[in-house]
Amino acid sequence: MDSQKVKKIDSTMESPFDFLRYLLEERVRVICKDGRSVEGELIGFDDQPNLFIKDVVEVQKTIQIDEEFGGTETKTETRHFSNLFIRANTVRSIACMF
Repeated sequence: MDSQKVKKIDSTMESPFDFLRYLLEERVRVICKDGRSVEGELIGFDDQPNLFIKDVVEVQKTIQIDEEFGGTETKTETRHFSNLFIRANTVRSIACMF
């Protein structure tokens, strides 16, 4: 058996807020509407629900198209933050990383 921590999902989760409470103090991946991927530990949220994350790694991938030669190039930028506030209206999805 894997030595990783296993959390059981409670079948009484009735709202997105229940899911966020379940993810508190866990590593999460947030995909934003602009294509950014943010990974870190969820330390809080409010009633919007805006997210508060610590120990953050943000990854942004962009594709550049060379119209003259028809090729493409993918560029990846990575940034690190100790804390990050993510507005609720920019979130596409949230996934747990455990």
